[in-house]
Amino acid sequence: STMALLSQENTQIRDLQQENRELWISLEEHQDALELIMSKYRKQMLQLMVAKKA
Repeated sequence: STMALLSQENTQIRDLQQENRELWISLEEHQDALELIMSKYRKQMLQLMVAKKA
């Protein structure tokens, strides 16, 4: 029946929305980790350049 199909479709949409939210959260966590790594890298490069000048 049409109702059963709509219900099934709604469930699939909800599942996809949930998966979408989880992917966004995961992406944000990866970006945060990458930013942390890059800031540590930049700090070390700066220290290296200062050491070379000395």
